[in-house]
Parts: sequence; structure tokens; C-alpha cells
Amino acid sequence: MRSEIAKKYFLDGFNCAQSVLLTFNDLIKTDEKVLLRLASSFGGGMGKMQFTCGAVSGAYMVLGYFFGKTEKEDKKALEKNYMLVREFKDKFTKNFGSENCKELIKCDLLSEEGRKYFIENKIGSTVCANLVVKSVEILEEILNNEKIIS
Repeated sequence: MRSEIAKKYFLDGFNCAQSVLLTFNDLIKTDEKVLLRLASSFGGGMGKMQFTCGAVSGAYMVLGYFFGKTEKEDKKALEKNYMLVREFKDKFTKNFGSENCKELIKCDLLSEEGRKYFIENKIGSTVCANLVVKSVEILEEILNNEKIIS
């Protein structure tokens, strides 16, 4: 099950974006180190600035891989990709109320107090791991509906 694979990547030390993106590499078929580098800046809501959740960013990267525009005039691909990104966001926020990292984990990763709270309350292994799992489940649903996976 992909969601469990993603959770394992995350609990083994990869960030949330890396964990989601790596989980789909059986379909993407790219050097794993390339994917790890591409997604490395998106953990902690982009460099711990806590904007868009990294698990969401990882999902958006997967959607971009399958549906992204590759020709400058390909407005159809652009619109399809954006529509699927919005679909993902709607499903994610329906589950969690937000896609903003700081709102989701309820602490500031750039403050000493926030990092202490994060560690003491095991936010990574509980809240963040759940966000990774759910992101993969939503992404699988979308990719299944689009006939990318079955």
C-alpha cells in the first residue's frame, strides 16, 4: 500500500514532500536522488517557513509530472493540471481544515519553543505522518480516476 510506503519514508527521515514524491517513483521512474533533491526544499512548509504543507507540495509535484504543461502553448494541459491541483487541495482541506503547515501542526518550527513542542508532542510521527498518508491516499484516488493507476 503506497500510503504505508510513504509513511515509512517519512518515519525513516525523509521530509514530507520527499516521502510523497518517492512513493510514486515506480511510475515516475527517475533517479531517486534526483527526486530527493527536487523535493528537499519543500519540507516543513518550504524550508521550515511553514507555508504549504510539504506533503501537499509533494503531491503537487506528482500531479505536475503526470499532467504538467511541457509546451508553452499547451493551455489544455495547464488547465488540467491546475484543476487537479485544486481538486487535491479541496479534498485535503476538507480532511484537515487547511493546507498551511503552521495551522496543521500548531507550532512554529523556527522558534525554540515551537521545536520543543513539536518534539515533545511527537507531532512528526503523529500529525505529519498522517498528513503524508492522507496526501498519498488522495493522490491515488485522483490518479486512479485519471487512469494513471488502477
